[in-house]
Amino acid sequence: MNTLIDNYTGLISDLDGVVYRGAQAVPHAVAALNAAHDAGKRIVYATNNAARTPTHIAEHLTELGINLTPHDVINSSQAGARRVAELVPPGSRVLAIGGPGVTEALLENGLTPVYTPELENAQKNATTHEPLAAVLQGYGPDVSWHDLAQAAFAIQAGAIWVATNTDSTLPWHKDSPPGTDHSSAQYATPSTPTPSPSANPTPPSTNTPPKHSTCPCPTS
Repeated sequence: MNTLIDNYTGLISDLDGVVYRGAQAVPHAVAALNAAHDAGKRIVYATNNAARTPTHIAEHLTELGINLTPHDVINSSQAGARRVAELVPPGSRVLAIGGPGVTEALLENGLTPVYTPELENAQKNATTHEPLAAVLQGYGPDVSWHDLAQAAFAIQAGAIWVATNTDSTLPWHKDSPPGTDHSSAQYATPSTPTPSPSANPTPPSTNTPPKHSTCPCPTS
């Protein structure tokens, strides 16, 4: 008897609220994904959560009992950084807003991450610095008012603004804390543009393959 997965070469699985909520696995998710893996299906794990690196995400999934490697994971930071790299010259200075996943993705795409303290020090000392080419904004639990202020200054000065996602909330245990869209709204004004989103289900994410992906299947 054929099952649904038999009709596909592989699958793309979301994570937050689908495979896990917070640190806990969603019931039956681990067993179903491992069954697909054991059947020879290529599985790509995609998440709009830009805070963590693919390695960190893979470690979490492994702890839950899922068979995978970091190369099977793609986060929205990777999609966002790839989008920025399409819009600015190699090596451009990009304000990194979010968790470690944002920094790693910018470096992987040949861009130069810049952080809030560096900009604040330059402003405090009245020193000049090379203009920022872009702002890559992702989710990060430690994003502060100071980060939002520097993002607003850069965007108002003409920097390209790419958001890793525009989710208003983040699935978390039984509650839903604010997501990336909440922080982007803090510095979106009538004089600033709206951010270019890069997370699923938009093309920058769905068209970004994980490292060493061998899945030849079309999406449906």
